[in-house]
Amino acid sequence: MSDTSRIVDRLVRKQLVKKAICKTDKRLVDISITAKGNKLLEKADKYADEMDAVFGNLSVNEVTSLNFLLDKIREADNKER
Repeated sequence: MSDTSRIVDRLVRKQLVKKAICKTDKRLVDISITAKGNKLLEKADKYADEMDAVFGNLSVNEVTSLNFLLDKIREADNKER
């Protein structure tokens, strides 16, 4: 759950999504994509087949390693800011 919250908070800071407290249940938070987020998705969709072909060649262990390394890069980048 905390990983999800951090990811959503990062997306909010980048103005790709927005958070709002649910009107019917104050314990819940509604997340919706912004126009900026939609534009980014449209741009990424153009490369979806190509990326699927590239990443489709990776094993589960390779994907796990890649995720670990990308997280490490992101952490280093966040420390510099």
